[in-house]
Amino acid sequence: MDKNKFKGLKKGSIVEIDYKSAMSSGNKKRYIVSSRNMVRKGSVDKITLKNIKNPKGVKSFIYIRKGDSKAYMGVGDMGVWMTKVKVIEK
Repeated sequence: MDKNKFKGLKKGSIVEIDYKSAMSSGNKKRYIVSSRNMVRKGSVDKITLKNIKNPKGVKSFIYIRKGDSKAYMGVGDMGVWMTKVKVIEK
């Protein structure tokens, strides 16, 4: 996914993400941004997401590496492929 969609996300933003994983495909969930911070000495921008229907469940993360044009997603400790992203509320 192109990282420009995620640059405007702040705490409290709502996004809808379709993704595929090794375990299943066709997942579509709504998330709220719970935090955003820099990790690995400022080289990676990490966005922490919570599922709106199950906020106490497993967290999801979006990683944007410095100098890279893509954003990567993980659900818990498993990497997934984002197929469609829609920003509902900024």
